[in-house]
Amino acid sequence: MNTQPSASGHTARILLVDDDDALRRVLERVLRSLGFHVECAANGGSGWKAIREGNFDLLITDYNMPEINGIQLLRQLRASGSTLPVILVTAEIDNATLQEADSLGKCVTLPKPFEAAALVATIWSVLDAR
Repeated sequence: MNTQPSASGHTARILLVDDDDALRRVLERVLRSLGFHVECAANGGSGWKAIREGNFDLLITDYNMPEINGIQLLRQLRASGSTLPVILVTAEIDNATLQEADSLGKCVTLPKPFEAAALVATIWSVLDAR
C-alpha cells in the first residue's frame, strides 16, 4: 500500500467522521499506521466544527449518523465553498441520495462493509485526483 506524501509534499490530513466508535477507532488506527494524520469526530456536528477549525486534505464520513448525516455534512461543506474531497461510506443509500452526492462533486461513495485495503486504495485514488 502506498504511504507516500501527497503531491504537495506533506502527509495527508484526514478527517474521519463516524458515529460507530469501534469502527472509527479501527479505521483511525489503520490510517495512522499508514502515516496519515487523522482527526476523528463522532458525529456530523462535531465533524462540521472540525472542518471549520482545521485544514484537511480529505473527509471520510459515514452516511447514516444522528444529528447531521453524511450527505447533510457534504451539503454544508459545498455550501461553504469548500472543494474538499469526500469519501462517503455507507451500508445503505438510496439512488436519489447517491445521485445528489455525485452532483455535489468531489465525492466518492464506498459501500460498507469494506476491507481496509479498499479504503486505502480509494483514499489514494481521491488524493491523487486532486
